[in-house]
Amino acid sequence: MWCDDSDDSENIPAISPYLRPVNGDPVRIGSDTEGLRVLFSNRAMWNYFKDRSATAGTFWNDQCRDLPLAWAGDAAKPIFWALVKTADLVSESEPTSSAPTGVDAHAGKPSDKIIPETQLTLLRLRHGVWDCLPGPDAAAAGQSFWLASREEKVCLFWQVRSQGIYCVQLVDGNWTPQESVTEDNKIIRGWAGYSKQGPVFVAGRGQSNQIKLHISLRDSEGWSKLGMARKGNDYLTIDPAVSGIGICRQRLVVARLTDDGHVEFGQADLGVSPLLRFSTLSKQLETTPPVAEWTEIVTIALVLGILTIVLYSRRDQVNLPAEVPKGFVIASVWRRVLAGFIDLAPAVIVMALYFGMIEETLDLSDDPAVLVEQLSDPDRFKKLLPMNLLFLLVYGLWCMAWELASGTTLGKRIFDCRVLGSNGLAPSARQLVVRNILRVVSLALGPPGWMMTMMLMLMFTRNRQRLGDLLANTIVVQPDVSSVHRQAHSGDRDDSPDNSG
Repeated sequence: MWCDDSDDSENIPAISPYLRPVNGDPVRIGSDTEGLRVLFSNRAMWNYFKDRSATAGTFWNDQCRDLPLAWAGDAAKPIFWALVKTADLVSESEPTSSAPTGVDAHAGKPSDKIIPETQLTLLRLRHGVWDCLPGPDAAAAGQSFWLASREEKVCLFWQVRSQGIYCVQLVDGNWTPQESVTEDNKIIRGWAGYSKQGPVFVAGRGQSNQIKLHISLRDSEGWSKLGMARKGNDYLTIDPAVSGIGICRQRLVVARLTDDGHVEFGQADLGVSPLLRFSTLSKQLETTPPVAEWTEIVTIALVLGILTIVLYSRRDQVNLPAEVPKGFVIASVWRRVLAGFIDLAPAVIVMALYFGMIEETLDLSDDPAVLVEQLSDPDRFKKLLPMNLLFLLVYGLWCMAWELASGTTLGKRIFDCRVLGSNGLAPSARQLVVRNILRVVSLALGPPGWMMTMMLMLMFTRNRQRLGDLLANTIVVQPDVSSVHRQAHSGDRDDSPDNSG
C-alpha cells in the first residue's frame, strides 16, 4: 500500500512502513482525510494511516447484519459514510455476535440510535460514533450504489440497469431532487468521487475485463460529460478486477496491475478526455526509521548523555553529604513529588483554558481509543504545540517566582520543604534561576526526563538531588521531626522533679 506525503501533484505515491500489505479479504475500502477504512469479510473494520500504525475500528455486526451497499469517506473532513438497508440495522437492544480477535466490539457504538423509517439508511462515523440519517426514497429501486462526500455534503449514486445512473445530494441534512447522471444502460462498473467543483462519476463500459472510463462532472450548472479517459492517443482500457479508480486532489487517478505483476499509477486533471500518464510504483520499503522513532531515539540518547556528563562532572557533590543546617534533613522524595504535582496546578488551569479555545478546531472524539489515535496525528500535534509550550512557560515562571520570593514553592510550603544551597545557606538568585530552567527542561523531555529525575533522586545522588539541583548546587530540606521529638523528650526529663535524696 502506498501514500503520497507531498503536495506536489506530479509526485507519485511511495510505499510506507505503516501501510503494509493487509492479510484477509477486504470487501469495502474507502478513505477520509485521516486514513483508509477497510472492512473485511469477517466484519472487522481496520483503520490504516500513512504515518502511524493501523488500529482496529468498530465491529460492523454491531451496526448492521449485512455488508454496506456503499462505503466512502469525506474528501475534506475526518468523517466516514456507509449506506445500508434499514431493515438490516441492529438496534441497541439486540445482542451482537463476538468480534474478531483484536477488535474492540464496543468501539464506534451508536449513541441514541434512532432507526429511520425509510428503506435505506445513511450511517455517519464521526468522533468515533456511528449515527443514522434517513436515506432517500428515490434510491430504493437501485441495484448498485456509490457514495461520495466533501465538507459533509454527500452524493448518493445508484444504478437502475434498464435506465441508467441517478443521484441525489445531501445538503444541510436534506436530500435534493433526483437527477440523471447518464441514461447509458450498458455500464458494468462505476466509481464515485468528489472534487471542489462538485461530485464526479466514472462509468465503466465494455466487456467484463476490458472497459473504458467515461467521466461525468457536476458543477453549479448541472451534470456534464468530460469524455473518456485517454492514455497517449488511445482511450484507456482497464481490467476492473485488478484496477482501482478514484478522485484525488482534483485529479482522476488510476492504479492497475500490469501483466508482469507491477502496479502502475496514473493521474490526470479533470478536463475534457483526461490524459493519464502512468509510472510504476516502487515496492522498496524505506529502511529509515520514521520521524517519531528518530525523535524517541534522540531524546533518550540526549537524556543519557546529560546524565553521564552531570554525574561525572559533579561526582564529588554526588557522593559527599551536603551541609544541612541543624534541625533539618534532606527532604523525602515523596514530599517533593507531591509538592511538584501541586505546583503544576496553575499551568494545568491555563492549559485547560487554552484547550477550550481551540477544542472545536481539533475535532476530537469522546471515545478514549479514538482520542489516543487522533492525538498521534501530526497535524493535531502542531495545533497543540503552542499549548504545550504555554504549559511549560507558566510552570517554570510560577516555580521560579515563588522560590525567588520565599525560597520555596506553594507545593513545598504545604509539605514544609524549602530550597537551600549545598553549603546550607540561602541560595542565590542565580542558583534558583538555573534549577528552575533545568526543571522545565526535564519536564519538556517527557517520560525520559521524568525517569532521569526519579533515578537521580532515588539512586544516584546521596542528597536526593535532581538535575537542576546538581547544576545549581542546591538541596531541598525539611524539618528533622526526629530531632524535635528528641528535644521534646529531653525537655520532659529535665523538667521532672529530682527525687534523689
